[in-house]
Amino acid sequence: MSCHDAFVTVSISASTPDDDPFRILCVCTGNVFRSRLAEHFLRVGLSERDRSNDFSVASAGTGVLPGRPIGTGEAAGLQRCGLPADARPSRRVSAADIDGADLVLCADRSHRAAVLELAPGALRRTFLIREFARVAGAAFELAANQRSATRPSPVTVTPAERARRVVADAATFRGHVPSDGSDEIGDPFGEPDTVLRSAAGLVREAVPGVLDPLTGLVDRAVHAG
Repeated sequence: MSCHDAFVTVSISASTPDDDPFRILCVCTGNVFRSRLAEHFLRVGLSERDRSNDFSVASAGTGVLPGRPIGTGEAAGLQRCGLPADARPSRRVSAADIDGADLVLCADRSHRAAVLELAPGALRRTFLIREFARVAGAAFELAANQRSATRPSPVTVTPAERARRVVADAATFRGHVPSDGSDEIGDPFGEPDTVLRSAAGLVREAVPGVLDPLTGLVDRAVHAG
């Protein structure tokens, strides 16, 4: 998709059962804490926005022993952070997972590097979760300003197609949105409960910045302004 394509004015049509959902993949090291937290909070946010049918969310880890069960203490820690009981074993991320995702959200830079080693073509779809939350809304506004200046003919798209345009905008403007260097979420594995709670808080805080642009809430806010 060219930059010009990213600036086309779009309106969102209702999705149908035959439409493919927009697929989000959350990645950390062990698929124990950070990626599960992201998967859960994103699903909750989509449900609150009544957009669960338009999106799917999954999680995996870069350093997982396949089928590793979640320990009792780990499950209890997740529940203290607001997750329901989850007995699913950890899952190792694969190239097929990445190729099938419209957006890959990583906890830190090591995960992004591992994702891109498996699937180099996913560069423009792979972000740190806090990076995407920081960039996506601002990128949409920059693109909206360009759309307003050029006034192209409107195009009707599905919710998933619109979300893919948001990802393209974010990739285009990734280097134009200031960063304070705090996009990474540290690994709470083996750390005190306060570290896990802090990581959960950072993930939860990122969710509106991820979902509002993807689901069109930023779109409506820009036009209302």
